[in-house]
Amino acid sequence: MITKNDVLKVVDFGVSEMFERAGEMRTAKSAGSPAFLPPELCVARHGDVSGKAADVWSMGVTLYCLRYGRIPFERDSVLEMYGAIKTETPKYPLNENEVFLDLMSRLMEKDPEKRITMDELRVSALSLSERIPKVP
Repeated sequence: MITKNDVLKVVDFGVSEMFERAGEMRTAKSAGSPAFLPPELCVARHGDVSGKAADVWSMGVTLYCLRYGRIPFERDSVLEMYGAIKTETPKYPLNENEVFLDLMSRLMEKDPEKRITMDELRVSALSLSERIPKVP
């Protein structure tokens, strides 16, 4: 979607969920595109996980796709993909910008408790956008 100010908004309501209170955004659902699931949802059995942290991970995958034109953990089967998501680090070009790499490592942190939050991301967003060169 594009706003009236020409700002791109990436949206997907396919597996959206309503929460009673914003602070209690925990879910046991693991629905969605397998390539975008965070490590904590790539296990057969899991309890409630932070929906916010899961969304941040998915945002990292989306940013990776936008930058490189492919998903970060592409495999032949969903089970192989889940294994890669849980254990591997995405591949980046050797000359990739260090600021971008730092952002990606924080968005795609395997531990949801250590993953960057939206509040932290908002604080650093302007300085990040000024320091990450545009891809031609």
